[in-house]
Amino acid sequence: MSLVQLLLDISPGSPRRQEVWGQLYAQLQKFASEDFIVQSTGKSLSIPKQDRDDVVNAVALKILEKSPLPVVTRSEGECRRYLRVMLRNRWIDDQRRRNRHEQLALDEQADSASQASTPPSSDAALSLADNRKLLERVYQELYSRRAPRFHPELAHTWVQVQGLAFEDTTMEEFLRNDEGVTASTSPSERKAAQQRIHQNHSRLRKSLLLTVDVMNQEGLLSPDDAMLARQLITSLNRCQSGSAAGVAQGKST
Repeated sequence: MSLVQLLLDISPGSPRRQEVWGQLYAQLQKFASEDFIVQSTGKSLSIPKQDRDDVVNAVALKILEKSPLPVVTRSEGECRRYLRVMLRNRWIDDQRRRNRHEQLALDEQADSASQASTPPSSDAALSLADNRKLLERVYQELYSRRAPRFHPELAHTWVQVQGLAFEDTTMEEFLRNDEGVTASTSPSERKAAQQRIHQNHSRLRKSLLLTVDVMNQEGLLSPDDAMLARQLITSLNRCQSGSAAGVAQGKST
């Protein structure tokens, strides 16, 4: 049975809904065992075996709640990608929650063992890590929905935006390495080069905001995560030399 037909048969009102439940579960288990590529780094990751059953159960229930899914009228490949993204994002959400709980447990242990207060920067560091993970999820979703011919430019712009937002690099480096700006470059040429970078980053931010809306509508982001993602994207560094990177400082507005 095709995946498209399977998703149609699992929809409310279908007389075959109970019959195909096992087939859907088996498909999800298969997808959960496959590696996925983190496009920005090229690294291959997979959902650990011990986590797969929980992830598959959660996604299967989500499919039943959200059926019919918006991809049921699309191609087999799009349905497969959609389900794999649901599994991947569910696992990432679980990891984020688990990391928070583990951090809280460690904090409680530290408080019990010593009266020394937690360093002021620890909460900000945890928040920053979560912010980066959330933004990466949105970017990965945008990347997966774009045609391959746009991937190189998209990935390059994302590296720039992240570098500025999280203070990993500077505008001067981008002007020098990507635009060929040197000490001898005229002020007008320098300004034009910086405007080109500004425009590329502005287009990416708009695309990311649209992707957040789509992910929220399709159940790939919770309302709370969608709201936070919009705030983070809006606060991304606008590539202005000397401006503070709000995301890097752990801000959400």
